[in-house]
Amino acid sequence: MDSYFYGVFPYLPVNKLEEVHGPIAKRFARLLGYPVKLGSRPNYELFRNSVAEQAYDIIFIQPFGYIRAAAANGYIPVARFISPGDTSFKGTISSQFVTLADSDINHIDQLRHHIVAMPSADAAVSLLGIAYLKEHGLIDGENLEIRFLDNHFSCLQQLVIHKASACASALPAIRLFETSKDVKLNIIAISHEIPSSLIAVHRRVPESQRRLLQDEIIHWHKTGEGKAILARARLLGFIETSDKDYDAVREIWRKLRENE
Repeated sequence: MDSYFYGVFPYLPVNKLEEVHGPIAKRFARLLGYPVKLGSRPNYELFRNSVAEQAYDIIFIQPFGYIRAAAANGYIPVARFISPGDTSFKGTISSQFVTLADSDINHIDQLRHHIVAMPSADAAVSLLGIAYLKEHGLIDGENLEIRFLDNHFSCLQQLVIHKASACASALPAIRLFETSKDVKLNIIAISHEIPSSLIAVHRRVPESQRRLLQDEIIHWHKTGEGKAILARARLLGFIETSDKDYDAVREIWRKLRENE
């Protein structure tokens, strides 16, 4: 193998994805001694299809994408991220419903008859957000309108242009958006937690190099270059993870499918 392909699910606009993950691809290249090309796809479904076709050697993928496309197609989990606020280093994410800081809406029940923006319908935060709204009786009938966008930034931008009253997103994306757009957002509700998005490596990559990558990633919070990588992504770090950690995600996916 004379080069590697690092695939990242399209949770950010292309330019922001390159800004956050370009340095990661370069770091992987120096570590492995081979060129590492960064790539993504225009939407979640196309990215998931590419993963199922085993197009990438290394992937950064959201939890539902992992169980749906990566787990059965040769990808081995090596590390999952630690979100801002996760000071206990559990490695979990949730769907966080946010509004503009000056919004009159400060409770989930106040979203009745409003528009709630979400990233792709396939996004983990969207699936968690829908499950949360169902639990609170806000998904059926004419209670509210859900509007799906291309990515987290597109979802959050709906608040700024007053096209939605709330957006369901993930905390790293929220913090990155606040910094990039110089805007303050208010979290009004948080869904159940699941294991966070992860980096996985295809089994065709030699085990010695998979272990090299894992050791590198889980120690980023201890090195200068690693801290810079984490800061760009608005993450605290990464911890080791395994396929079994995502059984809880499989259970949520099963329930969502049953309710369709």
